[in-house]
Amino acid sequence: GALSEEQWRLIQKHPVDGAGLILITGQDLFDPAVSIVLEHHAGYDLGGYPHLTARPRPAMPSRLVAVADCFDAVTSKRSYRQAEERRQALSILQAGAGRGFDPVVVRTFVRMLGIFPVGSLVELDTGEVGMVIRNHDRLLARPMVRIVLDATGTPAEPVEVDLSDRTSQGSYARSVRRSMDPNELGVDMLTLVVSGEVEPSPPEGPTGLVHEPSHGEAPPPGYVDTHAHAEGRGAEQLPIDHEVSAPFPR
Repeated sequence: GALSEEQWRLIQKHPVDGAGLILITGQDLFDPAVSIVLEHHAGYDLGGYPHLTARPRPAMPSRLVAVADCFDAVTSKRSYRQAEERRQALSILQAGAGRGFDPVVVRTFVRMLGIFPVGSLVELDTGEVGMVIRNHDRLLARPMVRIVLDATGTPAEPVEVDLSDRTSQGSYARSVRRSMDPNELGVDMLTLVVSGEVEPSPPEGPTGLVHEPSHGEAPPPGYVDTHAHAEGRGAEQLPIDHEVSAPFPR
């Protein structure tokens, strides 16, 4: 169910507590993982949490992880919502570019994955279902796909088709109608990728953890933005848990 404000406060402490755990248990105070854990919710414009000072941006590794973390969170099933389509995740990243996310990292990520990531399933306007195997260099909405189900839903001989191909009249021969969840078809993607054969999907695993909504993502029911009042912005400071906090002088 919906979390209380105090529970959201606990969740929003995880970057500081996590960085502290690395410093306490690690051998190197300059471990690059420390900045990643500490800053992955800080925001490209430093509008997130925790509040960072004396720097214009989070570290570059943190900016990379922030983009990947958002994409994974949006496309994963949560206790309070179903997984979103990958196109929706990419739209959220693009909407947050320049604020929550480094715009250069977002552009690179979108270009690398394409609108339809390699390995994802798409339904074509012909009724066929295909697996994306390669993205077009320029036309991101027109990847190369391998047909796995024909228009009747019957497993088909794997045929690779280029969605940028045109008919003699100049129109595109096939287009993507929508992205598809493998669970919607009951298809095991791992078997499909490795052997090219359509097999039933394995039992669905547990849902993911509660995740802080990303820039541009609709917040879950009962969400409380407790970090908007961090240091320098007018709220009382959260107490430090010295069991997990960094071993700095008090």
